[in-house]
Amino acid sequence: MKNVTCEWLINELETWAPTCWAEDWDNVGLLLGDATRAVRKVLVALDATDAVVREAIAGGYDFLLTHHPLIHDPLKKITAATPQGRKILALMQTGINLYASHTNLDKAAGDVNDCLFAKIDACETHAGGIFDKITRTPLIDGICDTPGLGLVAALHTPMTLQDFIAHLKRALQLTDIRYSGDPSAMICKAGLCGGDASHPRYWGAALAQDCDVFITGDMRYHNAQDAVEAGINLIDITHYAGEALIIDAITTRLRDAATHDNINLNIHATQNNGQVLHSIYHY
Repeated sequence: MKNVTCEWLINELETWAPTCWAEDWDNVGLLLGDATRAVRKVLVALDATDAVVREAIAGGYDFLLTHHPLIHDPLKKITAATPQGRKILALMQTGINLYASHTNLDKAAGDVNDCLFAKIDACETHAGGIFDKITRTPLIDGICDTPGLGLVAALHTPMTLQDFIAHLKRALQLTDIRYSGDPSAMICKAGLCGGDASHPRYWGAALAQDCDVFITGDMRYHNAQDAVEAGINLIDITHYAGEALIIDAITTRLRDAATHDNINLNIHATQNNGQVLHSIYHY
């Protein structure tokens, strides 16, 4: 089996999700490290939290791949006095490369929203899932040759918002879910966009496509008020639950690529659960 440098990994990731697809405000690609360095062990996570960084160091990983970028705003200093600075220093001191694939991956085939759609679609009440895949369309169309963002699909069989929420709780293994709207409202068509798609442009796009409900995370108080008054129900599945499914998808894709190319590379999903707010969601 062949050994490779970080360049092989970066090429695989950017063939799947080109960095040019990222939103202008985003920060993706190799954030720390040297692309020419050898890589033998990769850890995949949603965020570079303290726990994940400790896991990477303790496990002898030399490449940490996250969905959310650790470095976002311009940095004026990197010191051990801040959580971000401590993590950056720890990664640099142990020689761990850090790579982020964020909003560019949100638009790629098999992305966050594809994973979320598939997880929600799995249902014991309909052999083919709860959604009509023929009606599936992007929530927001892409521009300048970039793919669209989010998904919209009709349900095979309409159900009440209350029943739809119960299904989401089972499918996503959530104890509680926040929502806004009438529990007895009938849901015939749903829009979704994992992560934080709380801005009115997202639920507005879902409303424009005649969705009865919009599913995302981090929904804000006044946005929720405005959406319900505009005529669309909202479900907040949390930022983490809406995106965590991508961890296994990335891991599987890279493992398959390494096997195909006869590459000597160990790729693992993090063992840390980042759903830090899950225990306080009681709605």
